[in-house]
Amino acid sequence: MAFSARFSLLLTGLTIAGVLLAWSPASQSSDSEDRILVDEGFLITNQTLIDRCSRCHTVDEEGRMSRISWLRKTPEGWQTSIRRMMALHGARLNQADAVEIVRYLSNEQGLAPEELRPGMFEIERRSDDHDWDGDSDVEYTCIQCHSMGRVMTQRRTEEEWGLLITTHRALYPLSDWQAFRYTGPASEQDDPRHPMERAINHLGEVFPLETPEWSAWSANKRPARLEGTWTISGHEPGKGPLYGTMMISV
Repeated sequence: MAFSARFSLLLTGLTIAGVLLAWSPASQSSDSEDRILVDEGFLITNQTLIDRCSRCHTVDEEGRMSRISWLRKTPEGWQTSIRRMMALHGARLNQADAVEIVRYLSNEQGLAPEELRPGMFEIERRSDDHDWDGDSDVEYTCIQCHSMGRVMTQRRTEEEWGLLITTHRALYPLSDWQAFRYTGPASEQDDPRHPMERAINHLGEVFPLETPEWSAWSANKRPARLEGTWTISGHEPGKGPLYGTMMISV
C-alpha cells in the first residue's frame, strides 16, 4: 500500500477512535452514577470544570452551575462554547483542561443517538436540505444567521432558550432587526408576540432539557469496549476505496 494510502487509513482509524473515546463513559468521574437531575438541572461533579468556570458560572447549594447545568450539547457544541468563553470572556484553559471539560460535558450532558440523528448533517458539516417539520416562522427566525442544525443539536429548558436569545441580542445587536423583533408594532401582526418570543416557546416544547430518549439512553451508558482489532474502510481521492485493520490497546 502506498504511503499516502497508509496515512489516510491511519487517519481514518484515529478519527474513529477519537470519536469513540470522546463519548466513552469510561472517562466519567467515579461518582457519575450519583449524578442526577435536580429540579431540571444537572449536578456538576467535575472539579476542573468547577475550578475553571465558576468565576462566571456560579455554583448553587445543590451543585449546579448557572447556565451550564440547564443545557445539553454535542461535543462540537461544547467545544464551540469553550472557544467563545476564551475569546470573549477571558477564560484561561490549557489544552488538557479543555479536552477534559468537553469530554465530561459530552458524556454527562450530551445527546442520545435518537436525538442527534436528525441533526447529524450539522455535525458532519454536510450541505443538507433539511425539511423542518416544526414551526416555519421559528425556522425562519433561526436560519437568518445559521443552519437549523445548530438548533436541533441542543437541548435546553425554556428559560435557558430565552437566555440564549438574550445572549444573541447582546453579542449581535443587529439580530433584533434581522430576525428577533418586528420592525413595526407587534400588535399589527396576526400573532402579537415577537418572533423571538415565539421561538422561545416553541423550542422549549420541541427541544426540552429532559426527554424520554435521553432518560433511556443515559440510564444504560456503559464503558465503550474499544480494545481489540477493528476493520476500517476509507476512500482516498484519486486512488479509490481502501480497507485495513486497526488494533486498539486501552
